[in-house]
Amino acid sequence: MFEYVVVEECDVDDLSIREQHWIDTYRNKLYNTELYVKDQEGCHNRFYGKNHTKETKAKMSLSKKDVYNGKDNPNFGNKWSDKQRDKMRGSKNAKSKLNENDVVQIKEMLATGMKHANIADKFGVGRTVVTRINSGSRWGHIKIGGE
Repeated sequence: MFEYVVVEECDVDDLSIREQHWIDTYRNKLYNTELYVKDQEGCHNRFYGKNHTKETKAKMSLSKKDVYNGKDNPNFGNKWSDKQRDKMRGSKNAKSKLNENDVVQIKEMLATGMKHANIADKFGVGRTVVTRINSGSRWGHIKIGGE
């Protein structure tokens, strides 16, 4: 079990120095495998400048497949009520980068034939977000014109 505790507050400029102090103080009780702050930064990071091979990426992908499918998914069989669904809809969702006005603008741009990638760049979202808005699988509750 992990315990998260604020041990000290300090200025941003002092973070590395203070972190190293606490690593040294609790060296034998840490989950961290790096014993020096500098080992984790930039070129001192052991994975800096390296990339996973295609084979490694394929193995990582396979290891994650089917982990949460069907009855193994912790939400399997759970249904959201309309009230729960409404709480997460649109800009009420804390992770949403868009609001209702943005979506109206996106839908209007889509209606003019503008490319999904260009719209995505304009709003700082992924192209897939725009594609899903277009299909109605996201933000489907927002209607424009004769929809």
